Amino acid sequence: MQLSQVIPLLLFLAIGSSQALSEEEKKTLLQLHNDYRSKVTPPAADMLKMYWDTDLEKLAKSYAAECKWDHNPKRGSTGENLYLTSSKTVSMQGAMNMWHGEQKDYNFSTMACTENKMCGHYTQVVWAASSKVGCGEHFCEQVEKEKPNQSIMVCNYKPPGNVNGQRPYTEGKPCSKCPAEYKCVDNLCAIEQTAPDPSTTAIEETAPDSSVGWNAVPHSTTIAISKTDSSAGRNFPTSIYFCLLSAIFGLKLFF
Repeated sequence: MQLSQVIPLLLFLAIGSSQALSEEEKKTLLQLHNDYRSKVTPPAADMLKMYWDTDLEKLAKSYAAECKWDHNPKRGSTGENLYLTSSKTVSMQGAMNMWHGEQKDYNFSTMACTENKMCGHYTQVVWAASSKVGCGEHFCEQVEKEKPNQSIMVCNYKPPGNVNGQRPYTEGKPCSKCPAEYKCVDNLCAIEQTAPDPSTTAIEETAPDSSVGWNAVPHSTTIAISKTDSSAGRNFPTSIYFCLLSAIFGLKLFF
């Protein structure tokens, strides 16, 4: 192998790492979204079941790889939640717990957050009309304007939530205001013939395209940060560099 072939390999392996969400992680994210949506307080009369969307997944994964700690200005009419951690990988449960944990700082009656607190991630998670979700993660050696070696997760939603002047859902008996073609499944409005089975081994794009009247222009949610392990990182092991160099130049290296 020539040196000119190995150097690009070294650079590729050193620059950060992009890891697609596993099918299990996708199922976990989807199940947690729907679980939180089915158990809102006060109860929701019009909460749609959420489905995984591969186009939103691609959008989220692509933007996460840009390693920017700010909302995607090119996402169009799409909701977005962000999560940042200094762990090597993103905990799906941890991210969802943080977003849902903002419930305590949201006043359903006044539609307001507690002063100096965030609640926009929670309201997006439980926004009744948001029936599609797709997420992606990326490990960044350097997140723009942040500390090095952090993982970022992006979740995108359609239709988008957090519409100014509106509550995330209509209070009432679960499923009492579902659209006519929907049926009630675990307190959620679902379309029977297209609803994916959460226990299946693959997530498919089967989300019904329904907006149920949420047409106002949304505003962006704020950003959540999780600092769970300040020492974590995915640095390319130094020993591998030495082994590669040894193979090229015939060096005798000891570890």
